[in-house]
Amino acid sequence: MQLPLFPTDTRLINDTVGFREQDGTVYYLHNGNPIFCHSKDDLKGFYNFDNLFIIIAFIYLCRIKSFEQIKNHSPGEFGKLVGYDRIPEVKTLRRMVDEVTSQNRTKQWSASLSESWIAEEAPQLYYIDGHVQVYHGYLANFGKKHVSRQRLCLPGMMEFWVNSSQGRHRKSITDHNIISAG
Repeated sequence: MQLPLFPTDTRLINDTVGFREQDGTVYYLHNGNPIFCHSKDDLKGFYNFDNLFIIIAFIYLCRIKSFEQIKNHSPGEFGKLVGYDRIPEVKTLRRMVDEVTSQNRTKQWSASLSESWIAEEAPQLYYIDGHVQVYHGYLANFGKKHVSRQRLCLPGMMEFWVNSSQGRHRKSITDHNIISAG
């Protein structure tokens, strides 16, 4: 047996790196293990949604408050922190965030995450937690709800969170509107 082992349909770039396509997704492999993937149609660049999510998480963890402040850090060193050779420029990060937010697919993403988590686990105990979202504006007319932390009745909406016993979010329901279905 010769190592590394690659799937049979892998096109090798060299002895340890290759790529393959499966179900409309291109996978890049190093020693047979996937290191990166993107949609077959997404040929714009190296950074996809997963990369953007990881980069923004590390920006937050480093207490960087805006993309502009990234200019004060070395892109190569910050990239090594994240696990890439460098992070994208500020204008690229802004373009990527605009692309993701313009799709308005957060509800679908949350629902698909919940469905995949539920499919992974056996039926279990769920917790339902109620919260009041206080409304401070003047454009809408919400009924008054009791806010226990302020010991007052204030205008707002009831929100119910359904979580698993491990704390994973399953569903959020606000008054009569389902925010994310699991």
